[in-house]
Formats: sequence, C-alpha cells, structure tokens
Amino acid sequence: MVIFRHIAVNDAGQVTRGTLQTSSRDEAIRVLASRGLTPISIKRDVLSVGHIDFSGRGQKELLTLYDQLATLLNSGIPLAESLAVLADRPGRMGVLAKQVLNTVRQGSTLVEALETSAHAPTSQTLALIKIGEETGSLGKQLELISDNLKRAKAFENEMISGLIYPIVLACLLTGTIFFLAHFILPQFETIFDQGDANLPAETRIVLALGSFVRDWGWTLPGFLALCYFAGKAASRFAPQETARAIHAIPFTGKIAREADLARFCRGLGTLLESNTSMATALPLATTSIINSALRGDIERYTDRIRLGESVQSALGHLFPADARALLDVGERTGQLGSLSLRTATLLETRLADKLKTLAGLIGPSLTILMGGMVAFVIAGVMMGVLGLNDLVQ
Repeated sequence: MVIFRHIAVNDAGQVTRGTLQTSSRDEAIRVLASRGLTPISIKRDVLSVGHIDFSGRGQKELLTLYDQLATLLNSGIPLAESLAVLADRPGRMGVLAKQVLNTVRQGSTLVEALETSAHAPTSQTLALIKIGEETGSLGKQLELISDNLKRAKAFENEMISGLIYPIVLACLLTGTIFFLAHFILPQFETIFDQGDANLPAETRIVLALGSFVRDWGWTLPGFLALCYFAGKAASRFAPQETARAIHAIPFTGKIAREADLARFCRGLGTLLESNTSMATALPLATTSIINSALRGDIERYTDRIRLGESVQSALGHLFPADARALLDVGERTGQLGSLSLRTATLLETRLADKLKTLAGLIGPSLTILMGGMVAFVIAGVMMGVLGLNDLVQ
C-alpha cells in the first residue's frame, strides 16, 4: 500500500486536502470519485515508498527539463523526439527525462508522465502543461513555467542572501561569548580568588555571567532543538492556530504573509493569462500559499467569488491598499491576469526591500552588541585587576 496526498474539489467548489492509503494512483482517484470529489492533484507521499525526496534538487531538474524541452518544442521538434534528446543528457535531468519519455511512449500525456515521476510538479504547473497540450501551445507554456520558476528561485535566493550576514554575525557573537566564558574569564577567576580581594560589582557580574555560560551553555543546542520540535508539534496538532500566530509576529509575520500573497497572485495571474477559467484558477493558485490559515481564509472567500462577488470585494481586505487597487483595476478592465502578475511583482519588490532593511538593521545592531559585550567584559576584568593592585599597595 502507498500513501497518496491529494487536493480535490467537491461539488460545492470547496477545496479539500488529505491522504489516502491505496495500492495505486488509479485506485486513489476512484476512492475520491466515490466520495464526490474531483482531484486537482494526487502525489505519492515520498516517505511511504522508502526514500526521501530531495525537493530542492528535484526542482532544479524539473526547471532544467522545462527550459530545454520548451526550446526543443518551440523549434518544431515533436514531444517524444525532444524527450529522447534530453534523455541522452548526463546527470539527474537525463534520468528524469528518460523516465518521462518511457511513460509518454506508453500512451500517457506529458501531464500524466510528470505527475507519476519521482519529482511531481505542483498543481499549478500541471494545469499549465495540460492547457498547453490541449491548445497546441506546449512549448509556450513550458517556457512560461520556466520563466516563473526562475523568477521564484531568484526571489528566494535574494531573501536567503539578505539573511546570511546577520546569521553569520549571530554565530560569531555566540562563539565569542563561549570563548570568553571558557578560556579567558577562568584565568582571571583564579587570580581574583588567590588575591582574596573585595571585587567591584562590575567584576562580580562578569564572573557570574561567565560561570553561568560554562554551567548552562551546553543546554543551548537542546533548547533550540526543543523549540524546533515544539513548533513542529504545534504545526501538526494545531495548524490553524500556529499559522495565525506566525503571521501575528511583528514585522517578520507581515513579511511571511506578503510572501504568500505574492505567490498566490503570481499563480493566479499565470493561470488566467493562459486562459484558465477563474473557477479553476482560484483553487490552483491557492495551493501555492504556505501558511495554512491564510490558505483557508482565501479558500472560504473563493466560494463568494463563485457566487458572483468580485475578487476585490471578496479578497481585497487581505491585501495592502496598493495591491488591492491593482486587483480592482484589473477586474474592472478585464485584465485581472496581467495585473495579478504586476501585483505579485509589487509585493516581491517590497519584500526584497524589507529584507534588505531588516538585514541592514540586524547587522550593525549585532556588531554594536558584540563590541559592547567585549568592552563590558574587559572593563569588568580591568576593574578587578585595579582592585588587586590597590590591595597590594
């Protein structure tokens, strides 16, 4: 038996998620159909089939496959022949292309072949590929997917690079504290104990802090691990409450929220620009949202859109004012797809600026903190030394 994770839509248009344990993907589809659900995405749970999916590497191979396959298809080469060319390439991408080629030669579509591959794409990507196959514009759709993935990867790299410097400084600060506590202060403690002097308050504070770090510093990794697993447990047993708590965190919560909204707008705009209906595009775009609370809110409001309410009226309160105005203009002018993409770009640019600001504040703050800490230790030790000199004199 294999565990499949599914995203499906019921007769009322509501999106549901869950897992099924069946012997095959076809059986999982039949089970969902018997429950009155239409599947949007069905993927194997990789932990249930005895291996771990390194999603980062998998996404890299998929991006390369989309990019090169789009080039070949746009050059007029048929799908099977294009896949055969890519299957001869070395590396993991060639292995993936060969796997997809074998499935296509058995009569499957490209969507079906990719969905059953080791690195199944997202529901949005599968929908775009399906549109390309049905309209004869597969090369164009793959090129669009490739561009979107490259843009998303560049945005992700920019976010990560903005946090590297503060993380390095934080590690350096922690290392400095442990070095002073374990190697420098013990030497002065011995001297002060032998001198039997009445030490100044500053010196006693420095020595007490050093003793505390030596005695309890080893618990820091355990405390961080405990916090991590506690967060994982909270996400599992109280996902909605945890997700809302994350978005409630000052500054960083707003960053996480706007990143989710940018992904949603990017997915919605891409699907609408590919002539996907609003009823289909909305649930697919919602799957790109990471925060489960925000995803649930948008899923509830999409029911109102299906009943005729405007996107701006139903979802506008979730967006910043300028983004809300763009979506309103797009809906009024019939250009919701293109203006959703512009909204995504607006939110992504703002996020990048906020991260740069955050990194710019954290870096100097940690530098000042580290300098102040070292100065305080030196001052405390020197005052103790001067006290010994006075005692000797």
